[in-house]
Amino acid sequence: MKYTNIKEELIKKNGNRCSICGRKFEDGEKVDIDHIMPKALGGKDTIDNLQLTCRICNIKKSDKLIYSKAFEENIINIIKNSKKYEIIEKPKHFPLHIDLILKDNTDGQYKICEIKTSTIFTQDRLSSTINYMNECKMDLKKIYSNIKSVFIFPGKLSLANQQILEKNEIEIWDREYLISQFKQEIEKLNNPYFNSILEIAKEISKNVEDKYEEKIIKLKKCKTGKENWNEYQELVGEILELLFCPKLEKPLEEKYDRSKTNRRDYIIPNYCQEGFWNFLRQNYYADYIVIDAKNSSIGVKKQDILQVSNYLKKHRNRIIWYHFC
Repeated sequence: MKYTNIKEELIKKNGNRCSICGRKFEDGEKVDIDHIMPKALGGKDTIDNLQLTCRICNIKKSDKLIYSKAFEENIINIIKNSKKYEIIEKPKHFPLHIDLILKDNTDGQYKICEIKTSTIFTQDRLSSTINYMNECKMDLKKIYSNIKSVFIFPGKLSLANQQILEKNEIEIWDREYLISQFKQEIEKLNNPYFNSILEIAKEISKNVEDKYEEKIIKLKKCKTGKENWNEYQELVGEILELLFCPKLEKPLEEKYDRSKTNRRDYIIPNYCQEGFWNFLRQNYYADYIVIDAKNSSIGVKKQDILQVSNYLKKHRNRIIWYHFC
């Protein structure tokens, strides 16, 4: 069956939207036909095992371990072909994990490298990475006197995150740096998979930055007060989905409790199997995230807080609550 026929069949079956994030496809947008069960794991080329996804969700869905390992291996191969750096063997019995140690042949400086495959980072996640890198650096100073930390990833950081890394004296090897500094090595490597990672990283970073900027502008334009509550609530839903999905499920708008007497603006089911949200599930039984959007010009009152207890009731230990003001 041809691509166009398969695409039309899947649109009839699931609608003209991404099967992962649920976003409706735009006219002319590049759409991927994705195997629900990967072929490498025995998945078949049947309509029942196929779905339409946007390019970003498709690359995110791919096996993260393989994706991470492939990116790291290509970085190592690029550096091996570089005359400027040599790879140093990691110290034996060193208690902390280090992705890579380099020696700069031009000035003799050593570089400890943390390699990430993500294209964007929250400040909390970045701070955690920085603390770990600083700990490694302090321990390795006992072995290497002249040492620098390097953060390698295929995307682009926000200005605020760049400043955080610079403040901690950490070099940034992002997508632009890798291409500009290792252009010949990348061309020599000529690895289609690595090239696609860099290209998709560019697309993801640009799309996310544009969407962030759009929401910030809308948020600034939205006036506080009851008359604009609906506009503000819809905007909060869009922001929640942009920030937390697809790790979390899509926000469910205006859900009542069992007695139908109490309503919260959004509930987000939490089915995460790893990371921060899984930590909340395991330690705080947070199967759901409750969000209340208050477009108030005078802040949150005690009564606003107490209303949540009426909603949680006996499920209070299974829900984490956030208040947007």
